[in-house]
Amino acid sequence: MRFATPLAILAFLSLPLGASPAAPKGPRAAVLKAGHAPFVGEGQEKKTNVVEVVELWRQSKGGDDYGKVIRQRFKSTKIRTIRITGTAYSLLVLDGDFAPLLLDGMEWVLWSIEGLGERFQHARDIAVIDRKVTVSQVEGLADLDLAWTLDFAHPDQGFVARYEERGGF
Repeated sequence: MRFATPLAILAFLSLPLGASPAAPKGPRAAVLKAGHAPFVGEGQEKKTNVVEVVELWRQSKGGDDYGKVIRQRFKSTKIRTIRITGTAYSLLVLDGDFAPLLLDGMEWVLWSIEGLGERFQHARDIAVIDRKVTVSQVEGLADLDLAWTLDFAHPDQGFVARYEERGGF
């Protein structure tokens, strides 16, 4: 049997009350919650001022993993994740298309962001910058660029989805 060293015990005891040794360092990120979230921006393609955040799956003891749930519900064969730096979240890519799905890697919850529009999945470009992910350059649009930003940068404001139309002649 292996025991903790006095130095390891001292390091653990020096943590602030309620902190975890595995807690991420740096600024906090906004947290996803079920319900409405702001959808900021304007454009022809944007139809609403809110998106609906829906919990699709939560890890339970003995339950299915998120991959099995996605394969059954979305009929997807290839699942990829893109980690959003500074957060516990990853954006999912299903069969090569961006999906309005976020996986919380700390709580093991799969979230759906509903109301981003039909063209979201046809975007070709992604930028991940400090607690934000931007998906843009929709396939088939020659003179107009659409961009969606999923923003976790301001924990006091909560999660915000942003939309922008660029160009348009």
